[in-house]
Amino acid sequence: MIVKSNIKKLKREYGRLGTVYRLVSTTTDLAYGTKRQVFQYRVIRKIIFMPNRETRAGGYDPGLRKALIDSDDTFELKVGDYAIIDSKTYFVKEVDDYVGDAYKLILKTSDTEVLSFGEVSETVTLTDEVSYVKL
Repeated sequence: MIVKSNIKKLKREYGRLGTVYRLVSTTTDLAYGTKRQVFQYRVIRKIIFMPNRETRAGGYDPGLRKALIDSDDTFELKVGDYAIIDSKTYFVKEVDDYVGDAYKLILKTSDTEVLSFGEVSETVTLTDEVSYVKL
């Protein structure tokens, strides 16, 4: 319970709005050669970004960020998922379950790859998650 209350305090102080995405499936239309990807996403009101700190060597990788996400706010996260926070894309590099109350993430920014979703059409799923199809 102490961990949960501390997470709530951190969310109030350091929380940022973001969206977490997961690739659910990919299919290819062989006749036209187009790829269709189905994503699942969840908007998270408070993603806790941990401050970057210098290491003993006097530097840090500016492309890596640590974050905490309350486990009540999202689906189970795994490597390969990504988040868009403050209009910047972060790929999940490592995931640790933080005492069952939160996910501790190591996020890596991408300098070369820019995600473009193109036209988004809504799909209906039988879960409480929201998903969409990338055409």
